[in-house]
Amino acid sequence: MTTPERRRDPRIHANHQVKLKCEQSAGKYIPGTTQDVSDGGALLMLDHPRMLTKGQKVQIGILNNPTRGMLVSEEFVEATIVRSLGHGETQHVAVRYERPQRFAEAI
Repeated sequence: MTTPERRRDPRIHANHQVKLKCEQSAGKYIPGTTQDVSDGGALLMLDHPRMLTKGQKVQIGILNNPTRGMLVSEEFVEATIVRSLGHGETQHVAVRYERPQRFAEAI
């Protein structure tokens, strides 16, 4: 028996640098990479040992043009963590954007 797909937007595999900011990070950015992206959310692998929690509000920035090397604050979007799974010093975090984005088109 298969589980029905719950996502509204198609996912695209992507491996791009990402930065996440939240209350728990005390104003610092948590680095990581995307695993996949869609217009509604993303799956991230973060280099952060403390677990982020479901429902937590965050800001994320995805660097989809590696030649630029830096994200500016206007490129960060509001999101909510919908799932978090720890792996020692890293964790997989699924986020849902507060407003649909076009990250998938830019990848």
